[in-house]
Amino acid sequence: MSGIYSTTINLGTCVAMASTSVTVYALPTPSITSNSPVCIGQPINFTGNGGVQYAWIGPGFVSNNQNPTIFASAMNNNGTFTLNVVDANNCANSVTAFVVVNAQPVVAATGATVCENGNSGISAVGGISYNWSGPNGFTSSAQNPTMSNSQVNQTGVYTVLVTDANTCTNTATANFTVYAQPMPNIQSNSPICINNILALSGTGGVSYYWTGPNGFSSTAQNPTVNANSVAYSGNYSLTVTDGAGCTASTGAAAVINPVPNVSVLSSINKGCPPLCVSYTAVASPSITTYNWIMGDGSTSTFANDSRCYNTPGIYSLAVTVTDVNGCTNVTSYTTEVYPKPVADFNYAPLLPVENDEVSFTDATYSAVPASWSWYFMNTANATSNAQNPTFVYADHGNYAIVLVAKSNHGCIDTVMKTILVGEDFGIYLPNAFTPNNDGLNDVFNAKGHGITKFEMSVYDRYGKEVFASTDINEAWDGSHLQKGNKVIMDGVYTWRVKVTNVFGKSKELTGHVTLIK
Repeated sequence: MSGIYSTTINLGTCVAMASTSVTVYALPTPSITSNSPVCIGQPINFTGNGGVQYAWIGPGFVSNNQNPTIFASAMNNNGTFTLNVVDANNCANSVTAFVVVNAQPVVAATGATVCENGNSGISAVGGISYNWSGPNGFTSSAQNPTMSNSQVNQTGVYTVLVTDANTCTNTATANFTVYAQPMPNIQSNSPICINNILALSGTGGVSYYWTGPNGFSSTAQNPTVNANSVAYSGNYSLTVTDGAGCTASTGAAAVINPVPNVSVLSSINKGCPPLCVSYTAVASPSITTYNWIMGDGSTSTFANDSRCYNTPGIYSLAVTVTDVNGCTNVTSYTTEVYPKPVADFNYAPLLPVENDEVSFTDATYSAVPASWSWYFMNTANATSNAQNPTFVYADHGNYAIVLVAKSNHGCIDTVMKTILVGEDFGIYLPNAFTPNNDGLNDVFNAKGHGITKFEMSVYDRYGKEVFASTDINEAWDGSHLQKGNKVIMDGVYTWRVKVTNVFGKSKELTGHVTLIK
């Protein structure tokens, strides 16, 4: 429509003409470019074209810059932006563009707690790609990275950068905590001897769990074991749990030593006093000490010892042995000393004579007699094994009677007594007398028993008879029958006596008597 425009003015008869040049300018053609879509927190960069003057208007924004930038954009910058341009001809036009502002992804990160050397991980959600960073130069592009064999120095804050489908990013943090493992420790009173208490002690946690040999288990911190078997020897394991729930285990060996073996051998263990016995303690080769109680109040520290027991009774012995491990054992032993008989006997009559029957009565005591051996005189046939025998002595004299008494345990005792067997008659004549009428030993006469006939004659040194009598009760007063019964002179005179006993047996006896005035 640009060109020369003419006009004619007719005033009837007057006509006038005029022309003018008309120019119609084209409107400017504005254009908008931007970096839309953008994410919250990113700048929106606009570029305008098509004029010499620019006027921008949009959600929360106005600008007269040709190429403005919206800084710190937010979701309220999302929408239609209009650009008004004026060109050099002062023509104006406008154009619009829709700007998309995408929200940041909503990111969540989850941390973890784990015990040292444990396996755990951290995780995040909210995007399509993830970029982790953390202590000790840690990086990972995994959404949920795993922490294997975790160590305490991995404790800290881990940051994840999450990118969504719109390439918008956001960050989140997660705490990852690695607790140090507890440090369990075991103490015990091992080694110990069997049949003692094994005392275990644990430290390093707040709860405890024990396992060990022979089915042992316990939740006590300081348990005890009644070690009545060597099967309790072995490794004891302790698992402790601390306040963070972390666990750790340790082990320790316990030794249950057996008691040494011991028994007693003896040369004899029963017998009659004095009973002398040799004892030997037969024990394990590792024995270091021996302690004997010998049963009679004495003791010994030797492996071998001997004792003589003189008093009947049952002697209770004991030997305690100790080995190189300090373990002891004791064994008992008995030795019986039998009562020894005390041989004794009585006999009657107490004054037997020839051909009397003598009765012997056993009087043995202190033990139960079982056998008797009698010896009445020194001949082979003068013996007996009866308890209460009898014996007849044909001749007078002194005889040793021996009794050997044996107890029911074979203990022997011997007693010997002397028996005086008189003649079946008895006669006594003094060997001096003093016929001086002083009332002492004034006569010489015979005394006797068992005599039925008696004859006595007294002779001087010349063989002349000075006295004779057939009456045993008649005494010689020292007078001479041939000299008017005058007392004869001092001197030694010979006498001769003939007697007959009640059995009709005769004997003739001779002797001397001294006459002293």
